[in-house]
Amino acid sequence: MLTLFVLLVLLSAAGWIGWTGRVVVPADHVGIVKRNFGAAHSDPSFKEVNPDNARGVRARTLLPGGFHWLTPLLYSVECVPRLHIPAGMLGLVSATEGRTRTEGRPLGRHVACNSFQDGEAFLRGGGEQGVQVTTLSGGQSYYINTRLFRVETVPRTYVPPGTVGLVQAQAGAVRPPTSGSAGTSSATASRTARRSCSAAVSRAGSWPSSAAGRTTTSTRSCSTSSRSTT
Repeated sequence: MLTLFVLLVLLSAAGWIGWTGRVVVPADHVGIVKRNFGAAHSDPSFKEVNPDNARGVRARTLLPGGFHWLTPLLYSVECVPRLHIPAGMLGLVSATEGRTRTEGRPLGRHVACNSFQDGEAFLRGGGEQGVQVTTLSGGQSYYINTRLFRVETVPRTYVPPGTVGLVQAQAGAVRPPTSGSAGTSSATASRTARRSCSAAVSRAGSWPSSAAGRTTTSTRSCSTSSRSTT
């Protein structure tokens, strides 16, 4: 009789563990997994999100379709909606975890991680904290770990027909100084660019800036661009 009772208890416990450990991620959602107990990651740069199975949020996510099984109590799962970038917009991505960027470099270097949908590959590949150089295209949806990446949606830049867009880089290598005849040529090119820009502006009115989601006046764009011409 005692043996039968013990067997029933074991079967009940196994059934409870099997049922409570079952995780189903709804359609159009992504499951963010957190390990509640265990040792912290050996790499101090991974404070909250890590690419392994240490305590804290796991970089790898759970996708919808079928079911997943995780040890009850040891793991907890938060299901969040997948990210959708509307058409005509861009997604600017910022990583909350990763390596520290080199001083003076404002953007994190590109890491192949399936458009930030593979957080584990991002961290293992040396992904850096902060704003990323790679953006997310509009008109698409992405299964992103929102504990690892934050995304800001901004309008895409549109250059009207019959005009040109002059681009000023905020990051990159510093250009060598010009002198002598090269400086004269630079000044001439700058004046030419300013005249061309003014003509384009008179037709276009203003240019939107996708990086900041604001409209920059034509006069300011011309003066800034003409100073950058070599």
